[in-house]
Amino acid sequence: MNFFQMLSLRVLLIMLLLHFIADFTLQVPCGLADLKQKKWWERQVPDLGKSIYRNDWKMGLLCHSLWWSIMICFPLFWWLNEWHLLAIVFLNTHFHAVIDDLKCNKFKINLVQDQALHFLQILATFLIAGLLK
Repeated sequence: MNFFQMLSLRVLLIMLLLHFIADFTLQVPCGLADLKQKKWWERQVPDLGKSIYRNDWKMGLLCHSLWWSIMICFPLFWWLNEWHLLAIVFLNTHFHAVIDDLKCNKFKINLVQDQALHFLQILATFLIAGLLK
């Protein structure tokens, strides 16, 4: 294996490590595990549908998704130009929010499916970044 292949493998492994940190280790202590769930807001705010807080779960979901996207893309900061990086972070934020919403709000997928989709998302991000590099 040559130097560039090793570097690529290291970048992918760091992206996966940062995924675990952002999606598991840091999400609970920071409160984003709760804030991204509509059910949590319903328990906190009586009559949420008529409240000014009715869409706050969406901001929690967006903040977590953006945080996760920046975290997993961190190793790519030195690979990509700013516009490519911005586009990849934006797209990853969108896809992460859709996947997490399917799991924690719509209850359409389980944790295994959620994580499999995130792994595919990371792999696709890595491959696209490699092509743009």
